[in-house]
Amino acid sequence: MNRPQLNPPAPAERVLPLPPGEGRGEGRSRSSSLIGSWSQRGKLLSSSLPMKPGILTLLSIIALCTVATLTWAQRSVPLTTLPFSPARKAGPTLYVSGQVPRTAEGLEVRESVEAETRQVMENIGRILKKNGYTFDDVVNANVYLKDINDHPGMNKVYASYFKNGFPARATVGGAQIISGFKVEISCIAYKERP
Repeated sequence: MNRPQLNPPAPAERVLPLPPGEGRGEGRSRSSSLIGSWSQRGKLLSSSLPMKPGILTLLSIIALCTVATLTWAQRSVPLTTLPFSPARKAGPTLYVSGQVPRTAEGLEVRESVEAETRQVMENIGRILKKNGYTFDDVVNANVYLKDINDHPGMNKVYASYFKNGFPARATVGGAQIISGFKVEISCIAYKERP
């Protein structure tokens, strides 16, 4: 059974005409003239790729859509439009989603890792209070840092929010945090039922 070839074999050599006055009588070979000419390189590349008409246009559109999607994904959006809850309660346990340094109004805080950590902790405090908890009820936290060298600055601010003992905690450095922030923190709070 004969199967059609998807990509015909490339010819052994493609010869492109040189621009007028290039490579003639100047001691340069035909190939060095091609290599030295950007416009000819582009013609050589486009003429040697086995693409159907419109494929390059389609690839360009896909690339633009990808860039647009990534840009949109990193902009500030109201929390109600994101596919997660700020916190979920399961019995006496409250699970607080990772918080980044955005104010309740959606403004980004980026002055320093200390400022970012302060805003993150304020966000956590607001969520805890709304659900009837305090920082004293936090039993576990996960800290994600873009740069582990920011640990001392983050730690100083983080510690100031706990007055009666610290929760168990893991800290991870080298994390890729949404929108390029330096810090993100999630936590779990537990409160005995009365």
